[in-house]
Amino acid sequence: MNPVPPNITQPQAGSRVGALDALRGLAVLLVFASTGGARFVYSLPRSAVVDVLRFQFRPSTWHGFTLADLCLPAFLFVAGVSLALSSDRRSREGKPRTALVIQSLLRGLGLYTIGAAMDGVVAMRWSGMGWAEAFETGNLWTGPLQQLAVCIVLGGMAATWITRWPTRLLLCVLLLVAYGVMLAWVPFAGAEAGRYGFDHHLAAVIDGHLLPATGPFSPWDPRGITTTLPACAILIAGLAAGAFILKASSQLGHRLTKTNVGLSAAALGCVNVSALLAVVQPLNPYLVTPSFALAAVGGLLFALAALLASERVLGDGRWGFPLRVLGRNSLLTVILLSVVLAP
Repeated sequence: MNPVPPNITQPQAGSRVGALDALRGLAVLLVFASTGGARFVYSLPRSAVVDVLRFQFRPSTWHGFTLADLCLPAFLFVAGVSLALSSDRRSREGKPRTALVIQSLLRGLGLYTIGAAMDGVVAMRWSGMGWAEAFETGNLWTGPLQQLAVCIVLGGMAATWITRWPTRLLLCVLLLVAYGVMLAWVPFAGAEAGRYGFDHHLAAVIDGHLLPATGPFSPWDPRGITTTLPACAILIAGLAAGAFILKASSQLGHRLTKTNVGLSAAALGCVNVSALLAVVQPLNPYLVTPSFALAAVGGLLFALAALLASERVLGDGRWGFPLRVLGRNSLLTVILLSVVLAP
C-alpha cells in the first residue's frame, strides 16, 4: 500500500478543507470588489489598468461576464462542495440520511431569514421603505442570499439521495439542458421563445406573474423563481466536484495528480462548451443562461484545482491564512459589506 505523502490534506470526518475555505474567501473578496472596491477604483485617475479594473469590478450591464458576476455562482459552487463533504462525513459517522436534509433545511431557513432581514435594512436605509412596504413590494422575498438558501435546501436533498459524482454531474447537465431549451424554444404566454432582451423572456413572464418584485428589472427579479433552476445546477456542479475530490482522495498514491488533473479537465470542458453555447445563447449573468453557468463553473473549478494544489504542496501551516479566515467568517463579512456598502 502506498504511504500517505507528507503535507497533503485528505478530507476526513470532522476536518476542514483549507482550499475550500480559501475559495469561499475569494468569493467574499469578489463581493468587496463589486462594492467598496468598485467605488475606490472609480475614484482613481483613468489608465489602462484602472479601466480594466473598473470593467471587472462592476456587474455586466446585461450580456457579458465580469469578476463581479461571479459572486453568487462562487457561493453556490462552494456550498455544493461543502454539502458533498458534509454528507460523506455524516455517512461515515453512521448518521441517518435525513440528518443532512434537516440540517440543510434549517440552514436554508436561517439564511433566507438573514437575507430578507438584510434586504429590509437596506430598503429602509437607502429607499426609505418600512418593513410592511418592503414586504408588499417583494423586496424581502428574493435576493442572492434567499436564492442561495433555496438551492442549499434542494442541494441537501440531492446530496443525500444522489451520492456518486457521475450521477450528480448528469443531473447538473440535465438541469442546464432543460433550462436552455425552455429559454430557447418553449413559448409562454407573453414570452417570446429565444428572446434574451430585458423583457418578454421566460424568466420575466413567470416571475412577473408570481412575484411582486421591484427594482431595476421590474416586474421580474434575476434572483427569482426561474433562475433558481440554473442556480441549483451550479450548486450541484459543486456537489459533483466534492464527490470527485473524495473519490480521488481515497486513492492515496494518486490524489494530487488525479484530483487536480480531473478538476482542470472538467474546467476546460466547461469553458469550451460555454464558448460553443454562447454562439446561440449569450453569456447572461441575470438570466443565468447555460453558457454563463458553465463559464462560471469552469472558472471556479480552475480556482479550486489551483488552491488544492497550493495547499498540498505548501502544507497546512499558515497557507492562505487571510483567505481561510475570510472563508470561515464569510456570512458575517458579506452581511457587513452588503449593509455598510450597499449602493
